[in-house]
Amino acid sequence: MTGRHGYAEGIRCEFGRSYRRVCAAAGEKVEENLDFVRSHLDGLSPTSTLFSLLGNTFGNVDTYERRFTRALQSNTRPGDYLLLELALQKSAEDKKGRKPRAAKWTMDEVACKNSAFRNDPRDDFAVAMRQFIAHGISRQTPVSTFEVLSAFDKRIRTRESRTDVDGAQAYEIYDRESEKVALRSRRYDLDRLAKWLRSKFSFKIVHKYSHFKTTGDTNRGKGVILLQRLGH
Repeated sequence: MTGRHGYAEGIRCEFGRSYRRVCAAAGEKVEENLDFVRSHLDGLSPTSTLFSLLGNTFGNVDTYERRFTRALQSNTRPGDYLLLELALQKSAEDKKGRKPRAAKWTMDEVACKNSAFRNDPRDDFAVAMRQFIAHGISRQTPVSTFEVLSAFDKRIRTRESRTDVDGAQAYEIYDRESEKVALRSRRYDLDRLAKWLRSKFSFKIVHKYSHFKTTGDTNRGKGVILLQRLGH
């Protein structure tokens, strides 16, 4: 599952042999365009569809998890599959081995780990992240992308954000002057997220997989959950 395709791609390829694969351009905000995707699927042959949200898209939605998952449930049919690739964190265990809450990390740590806060013109990814965030602020304000970039280190900050899922942690990158949010991101405890999805929505857990770093910050990792829509 962790070969050259990656674990999420490996699951997608495996199920893609039996289930229809459909690519649809849903626009920049997937949570606002689920009906667009559904309308393009309705005219096709009646077979199960595999929907995939890769790259922690689920953890980046602006509308938060409960509303978004309810929309996913409404736009899938019994027998459809949903594949989520997720950013994960380990929960901190107490002395009795219980996991009451996720290991806490500070906003300074978030900033240090986020490429956007590394002002290194030699780092293409850091440059792209800064442009992405600046453009996100520019779209919501009268200020141009260039103006946001030129004052990036003064304007752009991080703070804790909201999550609907027990055990998850969330932060957002925002503009200090306008209070507009450019990016939200969440990390999950895989077992707690699976329990939340199973208990509150019409999905069953078909498969889940996680992988954590063996060096550096070993509390961070990636994972996937494969869900199937139930018939009610």
